[in-house]
Amino acid sequence: MDNILHSIARLYKRHNSFSLFSESYNYARNFLKDHPQPQLTQGEKHDIDDYWGTYNIHYKDYSWFQMYYGVTGIHDPRFIPNPIAGYILYPYYNDKSMISGWDDKNLYQELVPHVHFPSALCHCIRGRLYDSDWHYYAKDENNILKLSEKIFQELDNHEIIFKSTRSTAAGKGVKKLIIKSPYDIKDTIIQTNCDNYVIQKKVTQHPFFSQFNESSVNIIRIVSWQHNGEIKTFPASIRYGINGICTDVAFDDGKEILNVVGMTDEGKINNNFVNLDGKMSPSCNIDIVTCPAYNSMIESIIDAHSHIFPFEVIGWDFTIDNNNNPICIEYNIVWPGTIIYQYANGPFADKYTDDFLFPLKLRENKELIKLFHLS
Repeated sequence: MDNILHSIARLYKRHNSFSLFSESYNYARNFLKDHPQPQLTQGEKHDIDDYWGTYNIHYKDYSWFQMYYGVTGIHDPRFIPNPIAGYILYPYYNDKSMISGWDDKNLYQELVPHVHFPSALCHCIRGRLYDSDWHYYAKDENNILKLSEKIFQELDNHEIIFKSTRSTAAGKGVKKLIIKSPYDIKDTIIQTNCDNYVIQKKVTQHPFFSQFNESSVNIIRIVSWQHNGEIKTFPASIRYGINGICTDVAFDDGKEILNVVGMTDEGKINNNFVNLDGKMSPSCNIDIVTCPAYNSMIESIIDAHSHIFPFEVIGWDFTIDNNNNPICIEYNIVWPGTIIYQYANGPFADKYTDDFLFPLKLRENKELIKLFHLS
């Protein structure tokens, strides 16, 4: 009986994986319906077949490359289709069984003390309340008021950031709140129906970041990769929000709004302004083109990642405060994304692409490639 149940579970998992992969794969086809791009030449198709054939992958269509080539003007077979990264490479590089423990914003500073995160004022874990020093507060009105008074005394201004801390992405579960008294904090704590959250001080970002959009905390997304004991970084991009929204990602009637500009290895913007629809014109005047403390930020990322052993690929979201200090807003270990960052910079892993794709040649991943009908 156990063998039968195991076989059924395995078949379900394989079918579910194939369904999710197929749905993700269709992204590029749907993009091309709404945003037609030039057809690829036979020579370009041959180059794609030749390059990806070395990894046992043979695409039945070239929609991902037609999308990337058209949006960027860069004709390079090393572009990585998002489902290849998300369903084969990221699960290979990152230990899925460890993700839920590390992917908790309440624990960032405890787990990764090698970088600076926004200052926490209050933690709530499974409904249990703690102050910034991890002292426990019983969840009754008197203790919540005591905690709220302590938080109010620690504020630099009258703004706080409320964040859900588990299974969140794309800015969801983040609110900026105006606080006039401890009772505002008390009401927020009592009225929330979230059991896992953190209350933080609002980061005052450097003018380099605020020039893109003043209301949002804008970030640089940098993906780091641990390869043979060395931490390497992929091309960086700046993500910035829209007017009136406090996060770098926004939603309008359920549609994700994500604005990005690429960066050079020297920390300068490359003027490739893009959104999820492709190229766009900047909606802001850019007076500062070089990110301050860029090298310090890279050093922080390399140092931090060298101590995070379960995950070989991490997407870091950093900003720089008005004192030139790199601040990590969050890190991403589930699916750091590829699409819009390739729009802004070209092939995701750049000069490291061949090594980054090497796991596709391994037996375990050849089985996945067959399952996804790519070989």
